[in-house]
Amino acid sequence: MMAVAGAAVAIGVGATAAWLHMQHPADPSEQIGSVEVGSVTARLADTPDEHYLRIEPILEVCCGEDETVKHRIDLVRDAIFEDLLHYSSRDLMKPEGMARLKESIRTQLNNRFHNSIRQIVFKDFLVE
Repeated sequence: MMAVAGAAVAIGVGATAAWLHMQHPADPSEQIGSVEVGSVTARLADTPDEHYLRIEPILEVCCGEDETVKHRIDLVRDAIFEDLLHYSSRDLMKPEGMARLKESIRTQLNNRFHNSIRQIVFKDFLVE
């Protein structure tokens, strides 16, 4: 009798969980993946001195678009290079410099990848 009651409770709990999942399925637009861009080194806009920036960005990508972004990594790197041309070493050494660069790159990439880039994290950030 106890075994039957326990089985009935287990079935009831399982059925309730399944019903709740059908009512509120996992939202694929909230799934976050990451894409490692690799090391990027670029000459900065400093004149007459030459300064370089080396970064290693990781992109947090939503909406299941991480595979699309990975397949177009050349486009990602090009957008980053294009954006870096506008920064001087002075710009990047300010406290808000890195945050401004991240937001600028994110905006550039979201224009190309339908607003799927949530955040940019730098594994490496070196101004020389």
